[in-house]
Amino acid sequence: MCFDLYKDSRYYRSFVLKDEETNEIYRQTFKISFFELRKAVSELSQTKEVETFELSGLTARDQWALFINSGQQEVYEKLVEENKTFEEAYERLKKASSDETLMAMYRNREKAIRDWNDSINSARKDGVQQGVQLGEQRVNMLYERLLKENRGSEIPKAIADPTFRTKLFNEYGI
Repeated sequence: MCFDLYKDSRYYRSFVLKDEETNEIYRQTFKISFFELRKAVSELSQTKEVETFELSGLTARDQWALFINSGQQEVYEKLVEENKTFEEAYERLKKASSDETLMAMYRNREKAIRDWNDSINSARKDGVQQGVQLGEQRVNMLYERLLKENRGSEIPKAIADPTFRTKLFNEYGI
C-alpha cells in the first residue's frame, strides 16, 4: 500500500483466517499480507545494506519491498544479480515500462488517485469550515435569544459549561 494504514512503524503485516472457537489457523486456505510501502522505504533506506548495496543481508520480504518501491535500475539489477527470483519480475517490469499504452494507463490511474485524494481533502476542509460557521451561527443565535430575554448573565456560564450550553440549545430549539 502507498499509504499508512496503521500508526506504528511496522511496514509488514500478515493476517490469517482462524476459527474463533478452536483458534485453529487455516494457513493454507487464507492469508493476507500488507506492505505499507512508505514505511518500508523509510525504514529500508536507513539500513547499511541498502546504502552499500549489500542486499543479500536483507530478508526476502525486505528485498521485495525494496523491489516494489525502488524505481532505481541499479537496485533492480543488484537484486536480480543476488537473487534470481527477481529476474522474471524485473523482465516483466521492463516490458511493462516500455509499453506506452500501459504507461499511459498507469499515469492516468496515478493522476486519478491524486485528484481523488485532493477532492477528498478539499471536501473535508470545506466540511470543517462549514461546521465551524454553523457552530458560530448557533452560538450567536443562542446569545441573541438570551440577551433578548434579559438572560445575558447566563452567557458566561454557557461559554464555560458545554453541558449548560447544550441544555440552552435544546431549550431554544437551536
